[in-house]
Amino acid sequence: IYVSLRQVFLLYRYVKIHIGSYLSTYLILSCVTILLQTVRLFFIGFGINNTLVPNLAITYNILILIANAVIFDGLALFLVVSSSLKMRNQLLEERQLLEEWSTTDYLTRMPNRRKLYDFINALILKNTPFAVVITDLDGFKYINDQYGHPVGDAVLKGYADEVSSHKPSDLFVARFGGDEFVYVIPNYQDEHSLVEKIIISVHLHNLVVDNKKFNFELRSSAGVALYPMDGTTISELLKKADHALYMVKTTNRNSVGFYKNLK
Repeated sequence: IYVSLRQVFLLYRYVKIHIGSYLSTYLILSCVTILLQTVRLFFIGFGINNTLVPNLAITYNILILIANAVIFDGLALFLVVSSSLKMRNQLLEERQLLEEWSTTDYLTRMPNRRKLYDFINALILKNTPFAVVITDLDGFKYINDQYGHPVGDAVLKGYADEVSSHKPSDLFVARFGGDEFVYVIPNYQDEHSLVEKIIISVHLHNLVVDNKKFNFELRSSAGVALYPMDGTTISELLKKADHALYMVKTTNRNSVGFYKNLK
């Protein structure tokens, strides 16, 4: 009885903190065990523990011992099964979390390069026409140099939040590195519709960093490579889109350049 009471006390403290814990059932069954042992002690004290139970060919003492044995076996089975299920669920959650971390950019919470490559590979396997667009923020280097990297990081995060909240549903966006972002647009209709989806102007008002407020107007330049016209592999498409971006930034900032027109 003492051991069972000690067990109930410890279980109660745990279950009280972790509401809805699977150990609640274990706690209830432990209380039933204590009750049965107390009844058995009561029967022994009054000398009726060896009295036969009506309609049963066993004594009260044997009946209580059988009931305790069944409960203990049930407790052991329940604990093993519930612990295994809980561990399995925890491992699945941790696996999903690790998968999310491995495909998400730490700063902007956007998809990272790995997720980008997976997405493009899936389109190539389906032979789906798509456009790869590399953009960067015009003037971002000045922001970093003038205000420091904490402000630059906040600008990138604010820009990513604005893009994610306003992008069309068919547009995939990933952070490629630094201030570069890659857009993947499947089943585009024509160059005009692509340009409309790509040109981005974001106003970041009251951006607070270290208790200081900053206001920025950010514009993007973009280079575009088309699948399968400009390339059939990820490396080809990214290289040509990057070349188109370079040509745009050296000749006509804040605009969109197509590799096929600039090569």
